[in-house]
Amino acid sequence: TGSVNSIVQSGDKLYASDGNIYSKDVNDVRGWSKIASPSGTIIKLAADDSGGLYALNSNQILYFYSENDKKWQTVDTTGIGTIETIFCDGLKYAFMKAGGKIYQLNNTQVGSECSNLTSITVFCSDGTNLYYADGGTVYVTAANGLTNNSPIQPSSGQGSVSGLGTIH
Repeated sequence: TGSVNSIVQSGDKLYASDGNIYSKDVNDVRGWSKIASPSGTIIKLAADDSGGLYALNSNQILYFYSENDKKWQTVDTTGIGTIETIFCDGLKYAFMKAGGKIYQLNNTQVGSECSNLTSITVFCSDGTNLYYADGGTVYVTAANGLTNNSPIQPSSGQGSVSGLGTIH
């Protein structure tokens, strides 16, 4: 119900958020069920290949959920700065952007710093590439580009983005 603001796959489950969190098996056509959510309004979800789910609430508190434990735990973000967003690479890892930097997430811990992308605000993946936008410029790197610190370059062969205005 409501406006879905985030949807991710973790293992054989799909998770969606409209402020609360719902799940269903990937192969089911219907059957969304509300699951216990952490406190606050959930504004963004991300997942990793360990079966882990990350939820960011409107108070910028980040939580980790394991399907095995069925328990939410707070991710320790002490000293990181304000969390701007969380996202996943569509293959293996979950990340957060905080204080203008990208960090890999590792269950209830913040992992290594991956990149310094202060103006980049939009992230998505097709499972092979990661795409970023900072207004009118689109950037692309291999899906593992953040974890191996590959250089982020403006996209080539992706078509022109001139005249689009700001990308949201």
